[in-house]
Amino acid sequence: MACEEKTLVEILEEHNPIDLAKYINYVSAPQAGAIATFSGTTRDSFDGKTVLELRYEAYVPMAVRCLKSICSSARSSWNLHSIAVSHRLGPVPVGETSVFIAISSVHRIDALAACKYVIDEIKASVPIWKKEVYANGEIWKENSEFLERRLELGKNDGGSCGKASEFKAQDRKGCCGAKVKVNEEGVANIRTDHVGSSEAEYGEDPKRLHPRGKGKGGLLACMFVFVLGTLENIGFVANMVLYFKIVMHFDPSASSNTLTNFMGSVWLLSLLGGLISDTFLNRLQTCLTFGTLEALLHCLHPDPCGKSSCVKGVKAAMFYASLCLLVVGSSGVKGSLPALGADQFDRNDQKGEKLLASYFNWYLLSTTIGSMVGVTVVVWVSMNRDWYWGFLIGTVTAVVGFIFLAIGNPFYCFQPLGSSPIVKIAQVIVVAIRNRRLSIPTSPDELYEIDDEDRDPSEEKVPYTSQFRSLDKAAILLEGMTPKPWKACTVTQVEEVKILTRMLPIVGSTIILNTCMAQLQTFSVHQGYFMDPYICSFKFPTSSIPVIPLFFMSLLIPIYE
Repeated sequence: MACEEKTLVEILEEHNPIDLAKYINYVSAPQAGAIATFSGTTRDSFDGKTVLELRYEAYVPMAVRCLKSICSSARSSWNLHSIAVSHRLGPVPVGETSVFIAISSVHRIDALAACKYVIDEIKASVPIWKKEVYANGEIWKENSEFLERRLELGKNDGGSCGKASEFKAQDRKGCCGAKVKVNEEGVANIRTDHVGSSEAEYGEDPKRLHPRGKGKGGLLACMFVFVLGTLENIGFVANMVLYFKIVMHFDPSASSNTLTNFMGSVWLLSLLGGLISDTFLNRLQTCLTFGTLEALLHCLHPDPCGKSSCVKGVKAAMFYASLCLLVVGSSGVKGSLPALGADQFDRNDQKGEKLLASYFNWYLLSTTIGSMVGVTVVVWVSMNRDWYWGFLIGTVTAVVGFIFLAIGNPFYCFQPLGSSPIVKIAQVIVVAIRNRRLSIPTSPDELYEIDDEDRDPSEEKVPYTSQFRSLDKAAILLEGMTPKPWKACTVTQVEEVKILTRMLPIVGSTIILNTCMAQLQTFSVHQGYFMDPYICSFKFPTSSIPVIPLFFMSLLIPIYE
């Protein structure tokens, strides 16, 4: 029987399990001394997350065509008798087979080499897309091998399927990935149009990781972030210390402590906002969810009563409850909004990396301008009109800012949700302590690392560095040990903790600076309240004292940029 007649390629529709025995029997023959098989199954976990099932979709005519081409190419390279390839579509539960390959040959070396080649080529060039479904979400899993072949797929009539490639993709990992378009003849045409910071186009294709089209990401999307950064900061803590003192009748130390406790809680809990936006909700959803709390709770301050008993009983409960909820709302926004803007740039592209650095400068400028308006205009309205007008301005500007942010949804690139960064940091520390008596391997290649195809799409590979080598012990994989979370960490996971460790001196250097800034917003305001507020004929509100450093920041940030 001719070799062409002994090649079987099948793509099974949903809920049709692969019959392994069928394909093994198909390739069996008296003259075949070896049968090599590969069975790709769904595992129950990935990077610490529980996997429920995998779901596959495909453009079937082209997929079959490419699979046959791969088999033909394998025959031209090795002396093979029979080939059988089967791939499932739809949901594939844990433990079940999604792809099966059986190849027979006279000698084992041909069957083994061809089996490896076929599965590698399926990963690289066949238009079959995989979605991983977790207990807490789902993502389309990017196939790195496919991106490396993206230019070959559009060369001619299916000729790239199954052919080895020397091509090394440039700009292979943009913010929005690459788009695969299939024409009527089944030929894949790859478009890599780059917008702004080299985000590649996806259009409406649902099979890829970040389905975004032309005009998405870049500075255009960040404009909505800048608007919210400005408007949300207009009402943030403006004039609060005097409100606590004059209206709520706190003494100077109590009003100062209340304000500094409020601000400290906001910035500490911004870690919670960042955690939620990384793990459970995307950046936009986190901003809008917590922003709703922030905007509504500007209205929950109790009415002034003019007596020292104003903050007792129900009014005290409402006052402190509103402050606590305002902390939660503000922290969620401040922990996710800057990251939403940063997601719009491709860090692996030179232009995108440069724009990313500029983005943080312009974001700081936008929040500075908002704060300047808050400590001047809002303070003046509060002191010269009424306090509730100041809170109303903060509420309205926050609501308008969040509406602008929501309007920008079609322009955003969204990163896939990943595992909790706090858990990953804890894993490195715990495993490093557990392995403290082990010797660090002389070569970093002996440390545990996973292949790009098995990597969480939300994670970028970080190269090894020789600093803080005690942490490298977390990446030691003992012989016979199965890599599991809390047992062994990847080099990338360890390097991420090293990056945070290098940032600790920077964090420490801001403590004294922010202590001085806190005094400026509390002690200096109290002092100024009892001093002559006039400069020439203009009455300068004492709560506007923080505008001095903000003014110089607004001048220096553009100069620095």
